[in-house]
Amino acid sequence: MKKYLLFVALSAPAIGAIAQYWNDTGNGAVVPGTNFLGSTNNAALDVQTNAIRRLTLIPDATYTIGSFSSLVRDGSLLLSPDVDLFYTNGGPGPFSLLHLADGTGDNSQTNGYRPWMRNGITFSGNSDLGYIGQKYTYNDSSDYTSGEQDDYTDMIINWSDNPGTDLGDRMPRYC
Repeated sequence: MKKYLLFVALSAPAIGAIAQYWNDTGNGAVVPGTNFLGSTNNAALDVQTNAIRRLTLIPDATYTIGSFSSLVRDGSLLLSPDVDLFYTNGGPGPFSLLHLADGTGDNSQTNGYRPWMRNGITFSGNSDLGYIGQKYTYNDSSDYTSGEQDDYTDMIINWSDNPGTDLGDRMPRYC
């Protein structure tokens, strides 16, 4: 009987630890605000398939994109066939709330990037960049750190061009 009780006493912490993990068949009795997928420290949430990082959700983060420094990108998401290729080419992290990097060419292309490109979707790959989203109006249009005018917002479709060449990126109409 003593051996049985000792086994149960030693097993209890392990059983408690197992209950803390998310199960691939679902979790019962999840309490919103108490149970969550993620971490309690300032670490990115990375999702992998086939041992390749495919998705990175950035925590509290401020970094430089192109020539623009101290850009706050809290909660931005980078999604790609291979997120690491984005970082290999010098990418600091997602450029906007949702950044889709297709995994070919220079995924961190910054030509055409502007600091107001944060509340939208950035597309990068094939050594090019595009953006669809909101553009907030700054108090001083030449200074992106001057603060934003409340309720002055434009919807934008923006794409980078090919510097130093006569080849332009187009927005053709396809039917």
